[in-house]
Amino acid sequence: MKSGERLLAAGLLAVTLVWCLTPVYSENIFWHLRNGEDILDTGTVRVEDPFTWTMRGREWIQQEWLAEVAFAAGWRACGPLGLSIVKAAVVLAAVSMAVAAARRRGAAFAGIVLVAVFWLAAAQARWFERPHIFTDMFFAAYLLILSKRPGPPAALAMFVPLQILWVNTHAGFMTGLLLLCLPVLDLLVERRIRDAAAWLTVPAAALLCSGVHPNGFRSLSYLPDFLRQPLFRDSIREWWSPFDPRFGSAYLPVLLVLLVAASAVLAAVAARTGRIRRIPPSALVMLAGLSLASAFAARNAELLALAAISTLPALLGRIPWGLPASALCAAALIPPVFGLPREFGPPRRFGLGIAWEIYPVGLADFIEENGLYGRVFNTNEISGYLEYRFGERLPLYMDGRCLLYPQDFYAEYLLLA
Repeated sequence: MKSGERLLAAGLLAVTLVWCLTPVYSENIFWHLRNGEDILDTGTVRVEDPFTWTMRGREWIQQEWLAEVAFAAGWRACGPLGLSIVKAAVVLAAVSMAVAAARRRGAAFAGIVLVAVFWLAAAQARWFERPHIFTDMFFAAYLLILSKRPGPPAALAMFVPLQILWVNTHAGFMTGLLLLCLPVLDLLVERRIRDAAAWLTVPAAALLCSGVHPNGFRSLSYLPDFLRQPLFRDSIREWWSPFDPRFGSAYLPVLLVLLVAASAVLAAVAARTGRIRRIPPSALVMLAGLSLASAFAARNAELLALAAISTLPALLGRIPWGLPASALCAAALIPPVFGLPREFGPPRRFGLGIAWEIYPVGLADFIEENGLYGRVFNTNEISGYLEYRFGERLPLYMDGRCLLYPQDFYAEYLLLA
């Protein structure tokens, strides 16, 4: 690697790190910490709800327990800084692997950095302390491995342990199953029917790995059950289309339209010059599918960004070094000068620590000082911190684990709240 390439690569990772430097601002992080610390203390992953009086004893699909343990370990080691370290490490790993996948496809660093800066702008609003960022990391790892398309024996050796980890970290592991099916398309296009049939053992093995989970194969039901309940989708903003008037911000939809349009033009130009052959048909299908998925749910934009970084730079011709270098400099200045843009609301401020103003610290202190323990009605927004402070001592009405609650119960909660 030449010195100029090293500087560009280091600059991209440095900018990614700068974009990660925001105070902890996630209402749900504290119930993730409560569960993670309980697992660290007891060595047990509970599959029945212990925290609410309305659903106590009901089956709880512990989809994210491993991510919660990682956050809890960071919190115990370094407090709020530990949470930021975990987030930054996971995001940097995801970006690094997407870049490595692009390099395997023959892309130059100048093109990779230019594409990455703009696509990461579409994803950074989703970089906060929640288990979903682990799906970004595993998704990028799959992109990296599949960029070389190992044979089925080697693929099984790599994907089986990764899939088991992903299954126990976040419900987004379902996207891994889809990614593992894509090489079949390339093999069929190449008319390698027997190889395509042999490759199917890889997604089949990954599907079996879904049962290596505290809830067994019930882990597979988590995402389908969520999607079958429209009230949850309609009341959780990250599942809204960025083009829905309720979304309330032009930042993401405008950026997505511009980037997807530019990517389509790039692919068309590459098709005329012959560079389109640098990426397989499955990659184009993946980009088209994720573009459509991002139009239906804003949360998918982060996966689209990683897929774009791993594939699109290979279609670029020679890029002057000044363009990506200028883009990096501009990107590095945005957080400290303007703050980091959000999908909705004012920019997140630059820095570390924790945004204590969104957590009911004073309320929890009052409850503790006066011993006011007992069944309570609470809103979802304050549930995580109360759960962290009191655990089973203060049985709550409900919290952020939406699939623990039937849809009619959730409808009743919304009316009461």
